Amino acid sequence: MVQIECVLNWLTPTSIILFLKCPRKFYYKYVLKLKSKPNIHFVRGRVGHKPLEKFFKLQLYTKSGDNYSDVKNALLNLFERIWSEHNDEIESFNLPKQTVDDYHNDLRNMMINWLTLFMKENPKDIFPQTEVKLFSKNYKVWGVFDIIKNWFGLSLILDYKISKSMEIDDEQKLQLAIYSLIQYDKTGNLDHRVGIHFLKFLDGIKIFKPTMKSIQYAIDKINIVRAGTTSRNIEDYPCTCGGWCTEDFV
Repeated sequence: MVQIECVLNWLTPTSIILFLKCPRKFYYKYVLKLKSKPNIHFVRGRVGHKPLEKFFKLQLYTKSGDNYSDVKNALLNLFERIWSEHNDEIESFNLPKQTVDDYHNDLRNMMINWLTLFMKENPKDIFPQTEVKLFSKNYKVWGVFDIIKNWFGLSLILDYKISKSMEIDDEQKLQLAIYSLIQYDKTGNLDHRVGIHFLKFLDGIKIFKPTMKSIQYAIDKINIVRAGTTSRNIEDYPCTCGGWCTEDFV
């Protein structure tokens, strides 16, 4: 396989999707390495992910016993601690108190939704990996998987989302295809599943079976990005977002 030399030696799903959305924004972020402006939505995403990652690393389920109320209290206490760690950043956005309260309560409910589903899965048999970094050496792509767990004898790779809808958009389809490609390049087979856990919904998991068509779809998109990112000249990165990309950086 001939590797095209591009400005990024290794790509991620985020960088690939960003280039396809707006090459100019990719240029600002990855070539000029401009600092992104603080954003309440990024903060919400971090606060929504961290408790679920730490839930397993801190062994909250084991330490709390099998009692749902005890496990719930442990998780919610962890969530509140993480929320408070970001309190100064949240306050810096000068949002109305009601808006901040709504964001807080929404994320808190997502924690409960997640735990309710987790407790139905016979947790004693679940030993998932969280925040797993995997690489595809052949395609020079890497990603961080929110959680990998056993699902009826197969590896299930899930990405957490705090979206308002369970509709799978084109970006998410590509993200899942790239995840499948990374796993396929690692194992040489399609004996895994990928999916998204929409935390806002009680039964918010959507699971997909990878195919060679989806693998090729990911490869094609990666090749487009590599071919389009061989230059460090800004003129070679046209803006396709109507100029909004300039608003996202300091």
